Parts: sequence; structure tokens; C-alpha cells
Amino acid sequence: MKSKSRDILILHEGKSSSFNYPTGQLKSIAVSDEGIIIAGFERIDGTESGLGVVLILNVFDLSAPYESFWQSGYGSGVDITPDSKMIAVGSPKERTVYTYILKNGLFASEHRIKHYDPISKSFGWNVALAKDGQTIAVASPSAVSSTVQVGAIFVYVWIDDDWTAVTEIIYGRNKIRKLGLGGIAINASLARVDAKDHNENVYSFVYDNQCGDSHAFSEGIEGNAFRPRCKCMSGFKSSDPVSDNILQIETDVCIACPASECGDRPTSSPTFRPTLSSAPTTGPSLSEAPTLNPTQSISPSSFPTTSNPTTKPSSSVHPSLNPTQIPSTYGSIFDGGYCRSSTECSTFKCIDNACVGQTLLVTIPDENDGSDIINTTLVPFEVGSHIETGGVVVWTKDTVEIFGDTFRAFELSKSFNLNKNTRLQVELANADAAPITSVCLFETLDFDYTPKQCAQLLSTSGQIDINVGSLLNNRKAKIVFIAFIQAGATSLEYGTSITDIAFVHGESIDIVNEKGQCTDPNSSTTTIQDGNTTCICDGGYVSSNGGKVQRELDSCISCVSSPFCFFEGDICSVNADCDNMICDGGICQTTVSSSSLPEYVNNSAILTSTASTHFRTSS
Repeated sequence: MKSKSRDILILHEGKSSSFNYPTGQLKSIAVSDEGIIIAGFERIDGTESGLGVVLILNVFDLSAPYESFWQSGYGSGVDITPDSKMIAVGSPKERTVYTYILKNGLFASEHRIKHYDPISKSFGWNVALAKDGQTIAVASPSAVSSTVQVGAIFVYVWIDDDWTAVTEIIYGRNKIRKLGLGGIAINASLARVDAKDHNENVYSFVYDNQCGDSHAFSEGIEGNAFRPRCKCMSGFKSSDPVSDNILQIETDVCIACPASECGDRPTSSPTFRPTLSSAPTTGPSLSEAPTLNPTQSISPSSFPTTSNPTTKPSSSVHPSLNPTQIPSTYGSIFDGGYCRSSTECSTFKCIDNACVGQTLLVTIPDENDGSDIINTTLVPFEVGSHIETGGVVVWTKDTVEIFGDTFRAFELSKSFNLNKNTRLQVELANADAAPITSVCLFETLDFDYTPKQCAQLLSTSGQIDINVGSLLNNRKAKIVFIAFIQAGATSLEYGTSITDIAFVHGESIDIVNEKGQCTDPNSSTTTIQDGNTTCICDGGYVSSNGGKVQRELDSCISCVSSPFCFFEGDICSVNADCDNMICDGGICQTTVSSSSLPEYVNNSAILTSTASTHFRTSS
């Protein structure tokens, strides 16, 4: 089945058929295992904009659809259960979701889920029903968390003939990974919600229901894991005599009981040798080798599988009517962090016990005034991280997000040449206005971290274009690593997103102006015999790439920050090595002897006038 604009196209057993709705544009569509189609259309005949209608069709006969009434925003999101018994229709302009029982091809038994928060104006944009129709996920792309529009997914369960909200709300991370605009799906038996953000990235969220009592396990009421309760394992019962083996309230605990009352009590010290009994053990094997006969039980393990158990689930059969505003920490480990399963990672990808994001792409300048797009590799923590309270996540190939206070480095697959004209261009989206966020450039990581090679991104959002050549004192350098540093962050939930990272050739500025004068404030203009102008760095200053002669890609920088300065008594080979431009007998001098005249590197012409002598005592 395919859908396009006003048409629905069906291909079944080699035969094709189509349905055209002339007054509406298709907004949403769902089909059951029995071939019942639910389609939402927006009115486009010009009579009144924003109205929606839902049609019921059969893939085997498209000639006689059932049409619901038109109403504002109706049908933005639709879904139907595999058995065609339950239908859900979203109406975001009303912040309402309608559910119906389908009887004889008609809507019946209408119920509504109304979201009263005025900030979530798009509640119902997408909807997803669980297989049995007893649980529903509702998306609201405009939902706000911590003043940022990140989108959210709400879950409701059917209890006592009404829809009741599950306590926890699933929020997007930030406006780049906004939830709700993409598709959603829900599995009630696993307490799992899958969702796409508006960049088509897929995320999975699982409600981790575990019991605080070590002799109890969590089970879903009527198989629905979104309705958890704690049940005592075999050999134990609730301390409340009327509750059998169910923990009804927070003070209930599981206590041992005689076999005559509640079955065989398990041993408190499990054997390392397999049992010969045909009955399955109540506790997991301590052997590292897997069993040859896996259990057929549908009950979950009585022991938690994570080192970070959640709080004890409510013993009530009714979820809270007041959902929490705190987002789930599920999938919170940053790229490069230690993981045991993919569900622990922010990107839901764990390889060799390390969380893995996408491969970050960076644009670098080539040697012909063009550019290359190259891959990067995240440097391990022990090498490239100096602050580990936060981290980074590469969500897409062109976006990295920085969380908390952190320093993380990436190795470039190809180095690039930095000079004084090189510029950095990025798109910045900052969800936390407090941090200082910087991009750093390094030739090697074998050093003590210094912020001098980092360019601070001063804007909180938007396009940034800054010079980065000065980070290395305008010295020509081969850049092998880039790094991201952030300090002063107020939250680990929302980070700073940097997109479209590009290092580019900046505009070249002549070091000599139209009047033949050197433009660098720390250089002097000297005329050579052939009439050309040469710029000589003043005393106490040196060319950023060595020597006293300033070239096109050089700047005259202070000797305090340069390794290229030579003073009186220092060994030299040519005059340009010395701060005072006099190299006599291989030693920098303050005065010239009769056996030595000033000369320049790469230029053997004799000066027409003697440059004034400068002397500076090295501190």
C-alpha cells in the first residue's frame, strides 16, 4: 500500500486499486491485519481551512468508505489495532485524542483523552495503540521541558472504562532531537515506546519496573507492563495476610512461608551445580555458562539485571493522575562511556562495552583553496578527556551535542594546515545559556591541557564565523585533533549542539598596503635594492613562523609567546635569526663587525640603510 497527496494506492496479489479523495489531502494513515484502513484527510476545497475528517476503508473494496464528520484539526494522527477493534484519532488543535470501538464498520463507544496544558498545543499530532488496544502513546511535538521545546510522548492505559495517564513522560533531549514529529509505536508487554525525531533518528524508551524487595519481581497486571505490581517469588508471601503474594502498599514485604502455605521455599544459597529436578529454579544460575535448557516461564527474573535499579513501583493498579515532569534517564550514557547494553546509551548503540554515536564529519581546507569533508574518531577517555562530569553525543554526521562540563577530543582522518587566515564556521544551538563552549585545535594530545588553543563560541545560537588562526599565534601548523570543551553547565539533560563544522580558507590580507607600508603594527617597512618592500618585525617581536622577515602568512608576535626568538649570545646561522638582526660569527650580537653584514633568509641583497638596533633582555 502506498499513499500520496489525495490518493491511496493498493497492490494486493498482483492486482492494484486506488482511492482518491477530491476535497482532502492525506495527513495520516494506518491499516490493520484484516485490511481495514483508517485515513485522516485535511480539507483543501477552500471552504474552510484546518478541518479534518477520518475515513474507514477496506483494502479489498475501496468503493464505499465510511466518512466521519469534519472538525478542526481532526485526523492529524490515526492508528488501529491489528484486530480492527480499536481506533485512535488525534486532534491536536483541540489537544484531544479520540478512541473508538469499531463495530460493523462504524465508530462506536467514543472516549476522549484531553490534555489541558496550554503549552502542549500539538497534543495528538501522532498516536500509537498497543496490540490489545489497552495502551496508547500520544505525541506532542511542541511540549516544553526546562523552557525548551523538545517534544514529548505521553502514555495512557485503559483502566475501569477510562484512560489513565502513566506517571512518567518521555521528553526529547533538545530542539534538534525533538520527539513527536516522526512516527511512534508502543509495546505494552515490554513497556516500550519507539519514536523517531524530526531528523528520522530512532529512539527506544523502556519503563524499567523493578521491585525494592529482593524476594519480589515486577509483573504487569493483565500482561501490561505499564501497570506494574510487585509479586513475591515462590516460597514467600506478603506480610499482609490478606494480600496473598502481592505487595499492595509500600510497607508490605515478602516473608518466607512453609511449603504447605505457598509452595517450595528456595534455598538462600544457590548451588553452583545444576539441579536434577525438572522444575525450574526460582533464582538465576550463578554459572557463567548458559543453560542448555532455557526456562519456559513467562515471569521475569527475580533478580535485577542492572546495577542502577529504579525505585519500587507503586503497588496500586492505577497509575498516577499527575504525571511527573522529570524526564527519564534511560539511555543516558554519552559517547565513549562504558555500557553493557545498547539501551544504556544515549544513541542506543553499544559496541565492545562503549557507547557509540554517528561518525562526525568535518569540513577542512585543502591545498588548492578548496575543501574536503573528512571523518573523525572520538579519542578514548584516558587520552582525550580532562573533565569527565559530562560528555558528548554525535547524533547525526553533522551534529555533536555537548553535555555538562566536559572536554572531549576527536582525531581527524586527515590533517589540515592552519594559518593566520583560517576560519571556523559552525551552527550553534545552545539549550543551556550558562556554559562556556569552545572548539580547540591541536597538533598532538601529548600535553597538559591549555585553553589558549581553544576558540570560545560566544553566541548562544545561530551561525558563527570566527578566526582560529590566532589560536596558535598565527603559526603555520598541521592540525590533527579537534576538541570540544564546555564549562559552567547547569544541566546534564540538555546540551549545546554544534552543527555543520567547517574550517575554511579565510580572506588573505596583504601585509603591505597600497602605499608600500607594512600593515602589521609590530613591523617596520624596509626597502630593498630592487625596490620591493620587506616587512621586518620590530625588536622584541618575531615572525610567527620564525625569523624577523614577515611573509604573507606571518604575523609579528611577541617573543614572550614565541619559541623563535634569539637574543644576544644565542647561537644563530643568519641575521634574521636574531632579535636585533645581527648574526656575527654564529652568535647574535648588538653591533656588527667588519666581517659581517646583515642579510635576510631567502634574500641575499644588502640593505640600503642600516636598520636601527634594538636590544631586549630576555626575562
